[in-house]
This record gives sequence, C-alpha cells and structure tokens, in this order.
Amino acid sequence: MAKYHEGNAYYYKMDFKNALLSYLSAQPLFENGHHYNELGYLYLMLGYMNFFIMRSDKANAYYRKAIGCFQESGNAEFVSNTYGLNEASRRKRLGIRPLGD
Repeated sequence: MAKYHEGNAYYYKMDFKNALLSYLSAQPLFENGHHYNELGYLYLMLGYMNFFIMRSDKANAYYRKAIGCFQESGNAEFVSNTYGLNEASRRKRLGIRPLGD
C-alpha cells in the first residue's frame, strides 16, 4: 500500500515518471492479494495520467480495468464515476464535444 500512496504523492506533484514507477511496483501486490478496490484506484490513477498526457486510448483501457475491479469489489459509486470518465475520454479521442456544451 505504501508504494500506491507514494505514487499518489508523486502524481499530485505532477511527477508522472516517479508516480508511474510507484504505481507499477504496487500493482502486483494488489493483484496477488485480490485487493480489487485498491487495484481499481490504481488503474484509475493510471487512467488519469494517460488522459493528462493526451493518450486517451490508454486512459480508456485503464478506466475499463478500474470499472471491472470496482464491480468485483462492490464499489458502485466508483463504477459510476469511472464510466463517466471513460465516456469523456472516449469522446475527446473521437473529437466529439463534451456533453452539456
């Protein structure tokens, strides 16, 4: 869990390289322990980073992984939130205006 939190600290400093390294080192720990909710948050953060650096296709892939993890853990609130992020990223990738504009 410490590597995940370390990744968050780097992410909020916008040090994406070190955030990515921390998240990727935390990933196998969450996968092996079947910590689906935590793994969902990790994938969500990887999606945020990819969206920020304009890699919408990668962001969507991570958002879909996060949705699966949140569904597995029963975290309905984040399933809903992540569906919204996935749709916004998809619309941006396709050049479609955001909903509400």
